[in-house]
Amino acid sequence: MGKAIVLIILCCVLVTTYVIFSGSLITTAENPNFADPGAARVESIAAEYVDTIYFNKGRGQERLVSLTFDDGPDKVVTPEIINILNSYGVKGNFFFIGENVLMNPDVVRYAYYDGHLVLNHSFFHDDYTGKSADFIGRDIDRTSDAFKEVIGEIPVLFRPPEEIITHNLLTSIKERDFKIVTWSLDTLDWRVKDKDTLVRTVLDNITPGGIVLMHSIAGNEATAEALPEIIEGLHAKGYEIVTLDRLLRIGKYENAKSKTVTAELDTSLSTDDWEIVWHDEFTGDSIDLTKWNVVEWASDKNNELQYYSYDNVIVNDGYLQLVSKKENYKNRNYTSGAVETKNKFALHYGKVEIRARLPKGQGVFPALWLLADNRTSLPEIDIMEMLGHEPNKIWMVYHYIDKYGRQRNPNSYFVGPDFSEDFHTFGIEWDQDKLVWLVDGEEWFSITEDVPDTPLYLYMNTAIGGDWPGSPDNTTRFPQYFDIDYVRIWKKR
Repeated sequence: MGKAIVLIILCCVLVTTYVIFSGSLITTAENPNFADPGAARVESIAAEYVDTIYFNKGRGQERLVSLTFDDGPDKVVTPEIINILNSYGVKGNFFFIGENVLMNPDVVRYAYYDGHLVLNHSFFHDDYTGKSADFIGRDIDRTSDAFKEVIGEIPVLFRPPEEIITHNLLTSIKERDFKIVTWSLDTLDWRVKDKDTLVRTVLDNITPGGIVLMHSIAGNEATAEALPEIIEGLHAKGYEIVTLDRLLRIGKYENAKSKTVTAELDTSLSTDDWEIVWHDEFTGDSIDLTKWNVVEWASDKNNELQYYSYDNVIVNDGYLQLVSKKENYKNRNYTSGAVETKNKFALHYGKVEIRARLPKGQGVFPALWLLADNRTSLPEIDIMEMLGHEPNKIWMVYHYIDKYGRQRNPNSYFVGPDFSEDFHTFGIEWDQDKLVWLVDGEEWFSITEDVPDTPLYLYMNTAIGGDWPGSPDNTTRFPQYFDIDYVRIWKKR
């Protein structure tokens, strides 16, 4: 009888924790409040793979953690989670399923262009147990192709469905020079739907280098509800929330835009007074994503009418083109293009010059801006704005909050030729004492009071409609093209 009891107990332990390395890795029994299969997995995988192609947490005692979200994107929960992360200035890591990537490409781009990692979680979320290396490889590649189609890049970080790892999966991963990333702390939010429990699970069990597993699809509304308290609680504990590439010190994407040209800095553009520090001549045949973010956004500013779409940003024959179209897309009647250097380059004093040919027409509103941390904060320098029904008038505006808390908007305009007919240069010169606006190299406006003293990033767009330009009418011709020859930025020597 005693031997039978011992045998039963032993079998239960083995069922709970065993690993069949030739098949799948089975983790420790689930706990509704805390699960850390990562530790068990490390012991289960051959030592040669740990921290080379397999990662389940960051090493060392630095207080860094990563928040990861599986199975999206969907149209509701994933955008809500992205918005929450953005509101805290935190970057997340989204392991997306390939079929969902193709169904919701705008959400993928929203996450990607706001600086979150979008990563591979298989195409259909099939269990890889018993699957051949060929099957697994084709599944991974199909998801890679989906990402390549949507964002132009291939993620190299992979999370297997159900976190099941087999010899055949390892073979496929090694062949592609990818990395497997699992997790060290599972919130079990696929089952636990109580916000407070999810918050406690993370805050009570987090450790340095932790990778937290959550989900970002319908049914995980409690995850989104818990996320603000999780972020605030981690910050209160002294943790910095980072992307996986930083936590694990590994790469994130294999750049699939092979024809994109990332040129070296052309020092011949420097002068005796000005040193070139950043520029883009648009010499490739696609936009350089190391320099620019392409905006994917249903604009909610000033009652504008456009949806900013990745497809409306084109590099063609040495020019960047922001294309505006009259078409129904994402519940908008117009699409347009916008790019920015947010989180990639910011200017704090210096000189900016942009050579461009502007679009025109009633309701068409091209602009070149310098912005602070987000699209609505001040200060804001409008290097150039043009109302399409007045194609010979360039507006120059500075928006800021004065010391009394009042918004100020000093501005001027220059009347010249039709700026849609040919290329012209628009720019500023900015130092701690003065801000000067230039058109074709000549000064037309300046300020010397309340000069901005904060780094600003570049934003270029064509809006359609809105409070100031008004809506397009039957005289407006589409498509319209905002053609940009170059963008150059210098620092004073």
